Order: sequence, then structure tokens, then C-alpha cells
Amino acid sequence: MNTKHKNTAFIKQESKRLGFLSCGISKAGFLEQEAPRLENWLNNQMQGKMNYMENHFDKRL
Repeated sequence: MNTKHKNTAFIKQESKRLGFLSCGISKAGFLEQEAPRLENWLNNQMQGKMNYMENHFDKRL
């Protein structure tokens, strides 16, 4: 079993141990369709007191 599969198995095992009903892992990729919506959401200050949402906009996608 390679490291990727070992890490996945460990995370899923720990999530069950901690009481989660399910756990999923997905590949991180650029969220092209979501980018304009997030930008608009931030421009309309919908984040309220979550000021960290404005930080590193490019990394959030």
C-alpha cells in the first residue's frame, strides 16, 4: 500500500473513531466555476466577521 492509500485509510479510520458517520477525500483543484461567485460574495461583504475569507483569495479556489 502506498503512502497516499495509507493516509486515506488512516484519516477514514480516525474519522470513524471520532464518531463521524462518513468521511470523503477529494482531489484539490482550481474551482473555476466558483471563483466569480466567491468574488461577488466577498465584494458584497457577505463574509460578515469572517475577515480571513478575504485573505489569499487565489488560494481559496
